[in-house]
Amino acid sequence: MGSMFAKPTEAALAGRDGVRTRAALLLVEKYGAQLTAIPIDGRLILASMSEEYQRIRSSAFAFNDCGYPFAIFLPLHAGDICAIVRATAHLKLDLAIAGGKHSPLAFPDNAVVIDLHYLTEVKANLPERWVDVSGGAKLGTIDRELSGTGLAMVSGTNPDTGVGGFAQTGGWGWLSRQHGLAADHWLEADVVLANGDLVTATDANEHAPLMRALRGGAGNFGIVTRLRFALHRVDKCYYSMPLRVCPTVAAARKSAKAFRDRMDTAPAYASGMLVFPCGRPALHEVTTAIGAADVVPSAAWVHTNLRRRGGHWATLHTEVLQDDYHLGLQALLEPYTKRGYTMTSSCFVRDLSDSVIDVILAFTRAKHPGRQSLVLAAAWGAQIPDGVPGRPHALGHRENGWWIMLQATTPDMSLYQVTKHKQWVHDVKAALQEVDLGAVQAPHVFFDTSYRHPTLTTAVYDDVTGHFLQQIKTEYDPTNVFHLNHNIPPLV
Repeated sequence: MGSMFAKPTEAALAGRDGVRTRAALLLVEKYGAQLTAIPIDGRLILASMSEEYQRIRSSAFAFNDCGYPFAIFLPLHAGDICAIVRATAHLKLDLAIAGGKHSPLAFPDNAVVIDLHYLTEVKANLPERWVDVSGGAKLGTIDRELSGTGLAMVSGTNPDTGVGGFAQTGGWGWLSRQHGLAADHWLEADVVLANGDLVTATDANEHAPLMRALRGGAGNFGIVTRLRFALHRVDKCYYSMPLRVCPTVAAARKSAKAFRDRMDTAPAYASGMLVFPCGRPALHEVTTAIGAADVVPSAAWVHTNLRRRGGHWATLHTEVLQDDYHLGLQALLEPYTKRGYTMTSSCFVRDLSDSVIDVILAFTRAKHPGRQSLVLAAAWGAQIPDGVPGRPHALGHRENGWWIMLQATTPDMSLYQVTKHKQWVHDVKAALQEVDLGAVQAPHVFFDTSYRHPTLTTAVYDDVTGHFLQQIKTEYDPTNVFHLNHNIPPLV
């Protein structure tokens, strides 16, 4: 019967803007024949009012990021991508890469999008302890492949995250305090360059400078179609997510400070995150102890944290889990990130100081936009500042002690709600920068951090690293084909 009571599709929730669609259609008229003539094994979807086009352009993680590109390529392999880049680079169009699709630049208006949807293969070599991952794979796919092997790569905390963007912006996870960031264990990469050539970059071949630039360069140098990562033992995996009941701001402040002090002296195999839910009289903590059997003696560190005293009035959910790292811990935070309605941003702070805690509490207890949003504070330190010898990178600000993530989750996609939640993110980050002079922007591209609308006024890269990246950009992408990112322009 009629559709009055039918559940709306994601494409419908992402909106239907006739004006923006017609603007894309004008570019289809101009370039459609040229793009259709490109010989590929994959598919090309041109802008239209068809349900297929609307569904694909609506597959960005946040509905707010579902733009109206005029062409969406769905390549089957790296050869297809070479052909697409070779045929389009000279047209000087906006070329966007859609991998995990958490970036607001995955489906921009009036762009050509290369959607890596079909490049998802994961192949592990357990004897040599590495895993090959195709550029469009998500972290959850890697977790499923490695589950039960006793090995893991340094991975993130949301299975829906795309591995390409994750690694090219550093890549933090529960193993990072022990081993460093994902980029530190990125061994080699297959990259489609701006001229359409496919090269393999390692630390030992002629593309070693490119390999360094990829580790933190945030998509400026080419399209990564394969990544190889080193694997690490995860024989033991203990974790807990207690709920600290803190009805008053004073109680929450004291509890947060106690957690911070606990993490400051934590062993490298331990990791932790503090979750500040908006409008709720509680804090969540995540504490982990993960690693090889000879590194993690027991669950004692996690148990001791549960018994830690602080300002909280009570502690709920006190169980310590011993579980499969990949299918247990890795999916722990997934329910806190709502597909479609969550707009995410982040920054690094020098320390989770008393003033930083006060800012976060002010914006989650009194000045919050709604009870679905939250702020997460992940502990860095230990091995993260040092990286791995012999694997140079382009990541700045690794000495900062905490990573602050803001998840603004709207109840609907009305202009009022979206605007209100975006303003909250802007205000939180501005307030953090006022109380922490070391607060800096990450190389990730979020809705508020694109080169068009930066929130923080800090540089993503220091002057020396920035100049190095410009040199690599000049060599590998002299016409700035790959510019939809925290763009590094070639040298003039």
